[in-house]
Amino acid sequence: MPGGFPLGPELCNGNSQGVSAGTNYGTAVASSSSANTMGTWTEIVASTPYDACWMVAEVEANGSFSDWAINIGIGGAGSEQPIWSNLYLGTDVFTGKGVIQFSFPCNIPAGTRIAAQLQSSGYVALPETAYLTLQLFDGAFTQMEGASGVEAVGFTAASTIGTTIAPGGTINTKGSYAQLTAATGRDYMGFSLGAGHFAPFGNPMVGIDIAIGASGSEQIILPDFVVVGSSYGLAVPPLIFPIPIPAGTRIAARCETNGGTTSTYDIYLTLNGIFK
Repeated sequence: MPGGFPLGPELCNGNSQGVSAGTNYGTAVASSSSANTMGTWTEIVASTPYDACWMVAEVEANGSFSDWAINIGIGGAGSEQPIWSNLYLGTDVFTGKGVIQFSFPCNIPAGTRIAAQLQSSGYVALPETAYLTLQLFDGAFTQMEGASGVEAVGFTAASTIGTTIAPGGTINTKGSYAQLTAATGRDYMGFSLGAGHFAPFGNPMVGIDIAIGASGSEQIILPDFVVVGSSYGLAVPPLIFPIPIPAGTRIAARCETNGGTTSTYDIYLTLNGIFK
């Protein structure tokens, strides 16, 4: 059983930024006209109204079936610094229209400019457009310490996909571990997942193990995490697992499916590491 003083989360003073008046969309963020290349920064909020220690980003799509990644940064125009890097929106994760949320602790002072940039694998005509809305929350006295940033482990910028994870060739059988990183570059205070898949495979359930340790000696830290597939993607909830991972740690993953159209389609996976 844990001991000590339980702290956070205890949020307050929520406010939304980037909402387009009179529509259900957020601020339009365009990808580059070149595939697998980040577009220019788009301002979401010129000056945050007060301190924020937690942020939710809602990325809305309207008819896209590409792989996307989004950066969220702070700082003046032309001097933006990413605080959330390469958040992966997997293959066909949008069935024409849809919303994907990311939710992480942060440290954003009042008066901060926030901007975003997008890249696309270019399945449809480029540039593509996403719509971004932010919800910012301050914290009460017991709120836990915020985070400096988030980075996607296992993301491949050159093709805008995560690491390929192959299920076993038999239904309900885990495949071999695939390495997301040989050694983390930072201490992580927790993580979430981003996932997509190679092709439509008919409404399967996909079970994912996240493990740490040397090849052949992996120790599972997140067992049998189930995500639901559709004909166009994997629905990955914006859950944070507050499991610390020290710098220098090897991270690997494996998966299985309960069928759908086939048990052998690969998925693409990233781990969003949260760092102080």
